[in-house]
This record gives sequence, structure tokens and C-alpha cells, in this order.
Amino acid sequence: MKFQNIEKSYKDTKALKGVSFEIKKGEIFGYIGPNGAGKTTTIKILIGLIRDYTGSILINGEPLDYGSNGFHKILGYLPQDVGFQEWRTVDHALMTFGRLSGLHKEEIKARIPKVLDLVTLENVRNKNIRKLSGGMQQKLLFAQALLHDPEFLVLDEPMTGLDPLARYHMKTVFQRVAKESGKTIFFSTHILSDLEGVCNTLGVLNNGQIIKIGTPKDFREEYRTRDIVEIVYSNGTPKLADVGAMEMVEEVSMAEDGTQRIVLKRGNDLDASLARLMASLVGQGCRVRNFNLVRPSLDDVYLQLIGGRKA
Repeated sequence: MKFQNIEKSYKDTKALKGVSFEIKKGEIFGYIGPNGAGKTTTIKILIGLIRDYTGSILINGEPLDYGSNGFHKILGYLPQDVGFQEWRTVDHALMTFGRLSGLHKEEIKARIPKVLDLVTLENVRNKNIRKLSGGMQQKLLFAQALLHDPEFLVLDEPMTGLDPLARYHMKTVFQRVAKESGKTIFFSTHILSDLEGVCNTLGVLNNGQIIKIGTPKDFREEYRTRDIVEIVYSNGTPKLADVGAMEMVEEVSMAEDGTQRIVLKRGNDLDASLARLMASLVGQGCRVRNFNLVRPSLDDVYLQLIGGRKA
């Protein structure tokens, strides 16, 4: 899937300004931006609710076709804030969604067990939807998007309203679908932690413009501020002494739990600095439970990008 210089205006307001990105087959592409950045407009263009835009979209190298035999045949969509008729069973609901997707009854019967297995709902097929947890209902929404075996999946804020455990389970489902079924996933959210550990590539949208595209590793490397080492010592062992006097150390602090936090100066050889710290620990007879190089989280990077501050 390739977006090429997409622009969209609402009267005097430009919602999208030359948006371009590419999503490879089997990839989970995270589309992140604050509310009002243009994410919803992008999705509406992609699924065909908005067609008066400029630029081009290519699907498998061909121009996007919104016709009944075009992109919609290979598109699965998980919208934000959609509900079920809760008196239905899971099976009944999926039968209805399957018919709305244009599948024949026998096709639906064959697909239901497969999609329920993918989203780990195979044991609740005959339960009423009202008896499902919020996380299970969100998985069911994902199941309906998978029912006609689409090649592309568009997920609009798919973690909304989920508790931390349900969010974790949904992430594992997305990864499983991408890995086992080879599907391409467009994952839109305004909460970066939803994408942590899930996406292959991230695209950051702000004020209608893509301001950064890259892998999570690329983001952390480019926008890291200072390297920080945290050392957790064994009980009763001496702490590293005189570390603040080392020329590559900028700051040293000790947390209430006894963790030593060492901030390294910029511009030094990181590997050499880490090797020197380790050698000093051994030389001073310090017993260590954990020696960890702390890197910025994706949330730290995102705040720098959106705030216009680059380290």
C-alpha cells in the first residue's frame, strides 16, 4: 500500500498536507498522532468514505479502486466505537456480518471457526455477547473484520476502553494475525504505548503532515537524549565508589530502592564507557543483580516530535 502526496481540505482548513508513506506486505504500520492531526481523514480516504482528495493511493502497485470488486473485497475494517446487538450469540453476530460482507452461508460457516481461533475466542462461540468482557468484545470486532479473509486490515483506535491485560491480549492477537496470516495492518491511534512492541514501522502525523517515519529502533536512536545506566546491587555489597569523578559521567544519583543511576555525557564512546563501568564494578568487588542501559521509551520520543523538540 502506498500513499503518494495525499491532500484534503475542508473549506479553508487543510486536513492533510502532502501525506506520503508506504506499507509493506505483512507489516504492521503504526499511524500515530494527537487528536485532530488528520488520522480519521486518512482512514476515511482509505476506506472510501472520502473520495474528493488529491494525490494517489496504490494497492499492490495498482491505483486504488473503490468499486464493489475493488479494494473493499480485500479490506477488513475495525472502526472506533461500534457496538453489537448484545442479545446475539457470537456465532449469530458473525453470521450476520458475513452476509453483509457478501459471503455465502457455507463460506461463513467455514470461516467462523478459523477467525475465532485466530483471535482466541473459539470457546465462546455460542455465548451471548452481553456475557463477554470488554476485551472479548473488542476481539469479536476484530474477528468480523477478518471474516472475509481480507489482505489489508485498517484498525481505528482498536484499544479504546480496554484495561491493561486486555490491551496486552489484543496486541498478541494483532501480531499473530500478521505473522501467521501474512496480513498487512494499518493501526491508527493517538496513544503510542498501544503500538509499543507491535509495529514494524511508525508514521507520526501532526497538523496534517507526516513528520517522521521509521522503525521503533530508528526513533529511539535518533531521538535519544543521554545514555543512562542503572545498576541494582546485591544486598550487602559495596556500591561503585568515586564514579562521579570519571570523565565520561555527568551525574550520579541513588534511588530509594538502592538502584544507582549514572548519567553519561554526550559524545563519549558508549561501548568504552560501559566497559569501564563494568571493569570498575569487578575491580571494586561489587556484586550486581542488574546492569541496564536505559534508552528513551517511544512515548519520550513521541513527545519530543510533537513538541518540536529534538535532542
